[in-house]
Amino acid sequence: MSHNLTAGSLKLPFAEGVIPPITSLFDDPRRGDDGWLESHLKKHEGIDWGCGWGTKVHAMAAGTVLTANQDENHLYGRYVEVEHGSGTSRFTLTYAHLSTVTVEDEQVVGQGAVLGASGNTGQHTTGNHLHVHFIPDSAEGNLPGFSKKYRNFQQYLPVGIYHWPDVEALQDDIDDALESVRDGLMRDIGLWMDHALRGGTDPDKPRLRVTRGGAVYMIPQADARFRYPCRPFPGSAVVGKDNAVWDLPHPLAETLPTPDWWKIEINRSFPVCWVHTAHTREIGNLHEVPLASPSRPTNLPRYLQKNDGINVRSTERTRKVENGELEPDASNTILLRQGTNGNDPFWGTEGDLELDSDDNPIRPRLAGWVPITELACDATTGDYLWYRIPYDTENSSERGWVRGDVVTVKDSVSEGDVPEAFADIEPVVPESPMTPTVETKVGMTAFVHDQPRDRALKVARLKGFAEATAQVSLSPTWYQVRFGGVRRGWVQAGQVNTYHTDGLNTTQPQLRRWPGHTAAVPVRRGPAVGETVLATIAAHSTAWHNLLGRDAAYPGWYRIQYNDTVSGWVRADDAVEIQGNLNLAPPPRVGLANATQACVVRSQPTATATELGTIAAGSTGLHPVLE
Repeated sequence: MSHNLTAGSLKLPFAEGVIPPITSLFDDPRRGDDGWLESHLKKHEGIDWGCGWGTKVHAMAAGTVLTANQDENHLYGRYVEVEHGSGTSRFTLTYAHLSTVTVEDEQVVGQGAVLGASGNTGQHTTGNHLHVHFIPDSAEGNLPGFSKKYRNFQQYLPVGIYHWPDVEALQDDIDDALESVRDGLMRDIGLWMDHALRGGTDPDKPRLRVTRGGAVYMIPQADARFRYPCRPFPGSAVVGKDNAVWDLPHPLAETLPTPDWWKIEINRSFPVCWVHTAHTREIGNLHEVPLASPSRPTNLPRYLQKNDGINVRSTERTRKVENGELEPDASNTILLRQGTNGNDPFWGTEGDLELDSDDNPIRPRLAGWVPITELACDATTGDYLWYRIPYDTENSSERGWVRGDVVTVKDSVSEGDVPEAFADIEPVVPESPMTPTVETKVGMTAFVHDQPRDRALKVARLKGFAEATAQVSLSPTWYQVRFGGVRRGWVQAGQVNTYHTDGLNTTQPQLRRWPGHTAAVPVRRGPAVGETVLATIAAHSTAWHNLLGRDAAYPGWYRIQYNDTVSGWVRADDAVEIQGNLNLAPPPRVGLANATQACVVRSQPTATATELGTIAAGSTGLHPVLE
């Protein structure tokens, strides 16, 4: 199109600071014959703002009034049509369903001029609102289902006010969903769009949706062993974040730093949930989301405890009744009925039921905690979690399902808490890893350096948590930290608290090509760029190489064992990363080059600096290089 409009060319049709919610988009997928929710409404040729009766309506751009219609019985009720531009850049904007019109035909109006006030006049309206539609002369023909050359114009509105939903991606989600969960998914997507289009900088509590291909984890670590079997419907509440990282040299940037992981709340069946920021779309006020610790995981679904009123069932399937409550699907039979004195909350459900001589259920109670052997998403609702467990103490191979929102789960149990019949059964979720982690001290933001020394380049500021992958004790101790595999660097020990870092003290230091680096890394004969290349760490390699030492220009170069026959030097730049305790790699040392000649030690690297001492002639000792 050649109407010369760009993002922000059109103002909102309201007074400055007035930001009503958008209630219907152009060609809104929620309405029409194939609509998700409102098939009784026709395809929508414009954008609707939900505003009260009498809200002043302003011109979105300067132009000339073509029509100032006062007939409230017209299809659009009272409306104003304004012409903008000329020739191929000409377009019109129509403001409909007004309660009053305050301009006249052929009147010239400036951007922001008052045209009238919102209302509910005309036909097919469902309440007070403002409808605006856009017709550019340069458009080629009508879009399918429309009687005129209507076009979307949301891309020309001010940026950053509304969170425009990715309609195509949402439609793909619906198309891919099982038929049994599609209605619930469409309803939740509709609510997600309502929140996204509410407008303003802080429209509501923070929420997110997990994009296609994304996953939700029990801990902030993309490890398949801790991955939940499904992703949630849109609208999960954001309740925490692992960190905030500001890239330097712009420490005072106004943009909100994005964490590596969001902690979210799905429903009562998911005890703890983390999702990587690369797989989310967020809305709402994210500024006040608190930091949440990823280093002390609790309530991981490894063991389960249920009360006597909770039944063990044959499948992971429920259905929803009219009031929205969940109840078992008719095909989901009870394996061990857990009623009391015949009091059965699901009376009449089909299934095997053993009774004692007094017609009471035989129910060997599951005293204590039982291991969870499988996790599954509800086959009907698509948004609740079920746990599979052993349930028969006389036959430990039998398995059944309980729904996650009616039981208690935790990560570990004491010896004797698990029934003896199930004591040798391993939970499907492994024990939570003791990941080495640092946390910035309260009220402090840590500077992240590219190398472990004070004068090294500062590359970022960190607040919150980060994985610690290496350490070196150089007074002070430094920790190498990694942020979601994307950013990394070194922080001083005095700026952070540490968790589970003791293992770094004894870990053999190693080096590899950083996965975020796309080029191969040369291994050279000596610690200089001009030295002969002995080998190359391939661009796709993820192998670790033992670190043998570092050069005297520390930390300029690392010496590694490339393979059984080749060792060499790799430059310590952003192409590599290390792990372990660097103090275990032999530090650089210096001694006399000529044993017959003494050497003066000075306070600064200049010939005129103060003499501190002398390495005597004949000395064969080697002295550590500190910097």
